[in-house]
Parts: sequence; C-alpha cells; structure tokens
Amino acid sequence: MHPQDAFGNPDFSFQDMKIAIFVDGCFWHACPHCNRPLPETNIDYWSRKIQRNVERDKFVTRELINKGWRVIRIWEHQLKQRSDLQKIGELLNRTFYSQETAFEFQLPED
Repeated sequence: MHPQDAFGNPDFSFQDMKIAIFVDGCFWHACPHCNRPLPETNIDYWSRKIQRNVERDKFVTRELINKGWRVIRIWEHQLKQRSDLQKIGELLNRTFYSQETAFEFQLPED
C-alpha cells in the first residue's frame, strides 16, 4: 500500500490499480483554504521552500497522470472536518471503481 519506490512518494499507493493518494499538509503545501502564515524569521527561506513543494506537487501529479495513474490529493485540514470525511469516502469510492484512467481528483472546498 505504501511502496518505497512509488514515484513522488504518495502517502498511499495502489500500484496494481495505478492509484496514488497524497495527504498534503496545509502549511508545507500552501493550502489556499488555510493560508497559514510563514514563520517570521527567515521568510525568504520559507517562501522558497514552500514554493518548491507546490511546484514539486504539480510536477509529480503531472508525471503520474502521464503514466496513466489516478491521483487523489487531500488537504490535511479536510481529514479533521467531519463534514469532509464522507466526501473523502465518496471520492475514494469513485476513484477505485472508475473506469477512467489518468486523472486528478481533489476534494472541493465548501
């Protein structure tokens, strides 16, 4: 479920079904919903670090899709909200039973 050699290091990977699931930390991946502030010291460092994470996320998603994978990205805060848990379950269900290949699913914000 989490092989070390899966491209992009997804949090969960189902290689036989070509499904990669990422749970992106709101601070580390610049969640637009949470909009967490950067630390007050070393702002340039943190800004570059977070931007590189965002760029890498886009690259990894694009590469996996190009290789025929289905990619799910879930924000950390969505795991903490009870109202989102049902949506996450529905999203996973759709992904596992979908006949489509090579797409990205993201849980919409309310």
